[in-house]
Amino acid sequence: MRKLAFVVLLVVGCGDNLARNNGDGSVDMPRCGDGHVDANEDCDDGDGNGGQGARCDVVCHWVCTDDASCNDGEPCNGAETCSDHRCVDNADEADGASCGDGKLCRNAVCTDSVCGDGFTTAPAEECDDANSVAGDGCDNDCKYSCMSTDSARNCTPTDACAGQGACNDNTHTCIPGTPLADNTACGTGGYCKTGVCTQPMCGNGVVEPGEICDHGTSNGMPNDGCKSDCTFACVDAANDCTTAAPACQMKACNTSHVCAPIADPALQGMSCGGGNVCNNGACVPPSSVCGNGVVETGEQCDLGSGFNGPGTGCETSCQFSCTTNPNACSDGNACNGVETCGAVTVNGKMGQKCSAGTAPPAGTSCGTNQICLMQTCVMSTCGDGFVDSGRGETCEPPNAGSCDAACHTIVCGDGVRAGNEQCDDGNTTNLDGCDGSCKFEQCHRVNYLSMAFGTDSYCTSNALGGSIVFGTAQDQLNGALTDGVADGSITIELAALGLDDLSGTSDPSLSLGILTGTPATGGTYNGGCTNNAGCTSDLDWWYTTSSSVINASRVPTTQTTASITSKNLSAGPSDIAITISLAGSPATLNMLAAKLKGNIGGVSTPVTSGGGTPGHLASEHLNPTLQSFEVMTGGQLCGNVTAGSLAAVPIPMALLQNCSQYTAANSLLDVIVGGCSVFIITVIRATQPDKTRSGTGSFTFQTDAQRRVSGCRNQMSQAVPLNTCLSDAAYSSSFRFTTDRVIAK
Repeated sequence: MRKLAFVVLLVVGCGDNLARNNGDGSVDMPRCGDGHVDANEDCDDGDGNGGQGARCDVVCHWVCTDDASCNDGEPCNGAETCSDHRCVDNADEADGASCGDGKLCRNAVCTDSVCGDGFTTAPAEECDDANSVAGDGCDNDCKYSCMSTDSARNCTPTDACAGQGACNDNTHTCIPGTPLADNTACGTGGYCKTGVCTQPMCGNGVVEPGEICDHGTSNGMPNDGCKSDCTFACVDAANDCTTAAPACQMKACNTSHVCAPIADPALQGMSCGGGNVCNNGACVPPSSVCGNGVVETGEQCDLGSGFNGPGTGCETSCQFSCTTNPNACSDGNACNGVETCGAVTVNGKMGQKCSAGTAPPAGTSCGTNQICLMQTCVMSTCGDGFVDSGRGETCEPPNAGSCDAACHTIVCGDGVRAGNEQCDDGNTTNLDGCDGSCKFEQCHRVNYLSMAFGTDSYCTSNALGGSIVFGTAQDQLNGALTDGVADGSITIELAALGLDDLSGTSDPSLSLGILTGTPATGGTYNGGCTNNAGCTSDLDWWYTTSSSVINASRVPTTQTTASITSKNLSAGPSDIAITISLAGSPATLNMLAAKLKGNIGGVSTPVTSGGGTPGHLASEHLNPTLQSFEVMTGGQLCGNVTAGSLAAVPIPMALLQNCSQYTAANSLLDVIVGGCSVFIITVIRATQPDKTRSGTGSFTFQTDAQRRVSGCRNQMSQAVPLNTCLSDAAYSSSFRFTTDRVIAK
């Protein structure tokens, strides 16, 4: 940590530098700030030296003598000019104006041009719409979504069945083509179905191109007319029916393409052995007459003339229409019920015929990962309307409510990213990279921080910064802030709670949680930047969150409302607390009515961890397509620091060594109220608080002989309890910062 060191100037001379006789017996030694221009001084405006808009600085030299001496090195905030020895700011450059070397102006700050910043920078970019939405005319790589003259981007669909699209070269968006007609050939053996190239699948219960039949899982089963290759089981009986036909019958295919022998007319009346002859496909004695209503030798049944026939219970051959053992009625399809062969009475005579079974309810399991639909056994699929627990389904229909596209109930914390979940790390713990609602945690850390010593149009008052008037003191104080941010001892984090637009383009309502923590060890750590232009010094580094700034649910206890418009973040005003180091002394500053703003940069895919910092762990199951904004630049923080915060900070050692009027018993507030001079150089101007908690009235501190703040009066010069004053009185302040994305743990 840098030490605050002051250059001490001791002016010794003659002439105007000699003691000045006041004419009343008193003598003044010449000094800068006495209102007299002495030798070696360009000017002396007394108490006006070094103030806002002053022409004379704190060492009594002109603030400027020419335009060059006013140049702050920032090309985007307008060319500074010198007028009456005062530096005058001119109009800021327009956002998007080039400031050299691939950089551009944003909010008066020269920043690197990046894809996603909303400004098109040629030749690397064709467009830049500052969002992470693909296909809207400008993609995430800042190239047009389509161009009719570019064969790689002419809206040719990935699926030919969707039909050739057309590019609107004005908006660079694709106009969808007309889907090809169903059953149009596509790919290798595929066919178009509702605009999608689909491969036929024998056994899914749907007759598709190239198939003759498809009975689902009953394909190839006994008595099923469709083989396992989705062709008819019986077309040419002579070749397809492998079992010999009974005597007097011939092989045949019935209308269901099942082998079903029939009477062979060529054998009618012919001997079939045992003295029997063929009669309508039955081998019976010559005297037997099928149809006479009498069961005779060789007959199983006879219902009588006009009653025998196919499926009646007794065929025209006087044989039963079915057998019970084996059951000749089953068609192998469990989804239309189990067909049985049973006794029937027709015309007072007994026969046997098949009766249909009772079809089970739709959704009934009929095999591994198979269910009955429309009385057909088909493969169970997500979206069929039935929850198949056997294949891991827990809900239907998909993509409805808490049911994801794979028919799994979306449960945050189950370790499975589903539906609208951006991540799922197997728990509902906040501040571990994936929050309790399975949303990505967009957390940024301040990687550059400096105290401002003047005012501007955003931070219009700055009593705290304005009290530090000596340039070396200012440099060393900000040097201490730079060192603290770089080594991680100063860690201020902003957690974007309720952020809907991770690109940081627009979000009308969110909250910023104020966090502090310590960087994780491992790798090469660098937590700081050296300027206000923004960098990614510790991108996606892990930071262990201090337990003092979160509640039991690991939610920040200090939050401020915020909004994002056109990639500009604005937050506050709210009361917050930040922990920093002031000239080597740790300080927690309670800031009243604090507000901040920042310019949001481009998006990037979060870093993937190799098991340690930096990056997101594989166990978080982060959506691989997710992107979020990477940095904020040009940040400003204004707030009123309570006097009590300053009173709690011991006097910095550097001040103690150089401001001899103070001791270790003094606080930083004592020094600000009493001021500090080294010889004739004012280092800290004696400054009273300019703000109050209520926003009205004022307070004035008094000090004792040890220069300690010991009393307080209000604007009516009435004594006020010191504790009340320390709580209510405040100093306006101004800081500048940048951030990059980190992971709170």
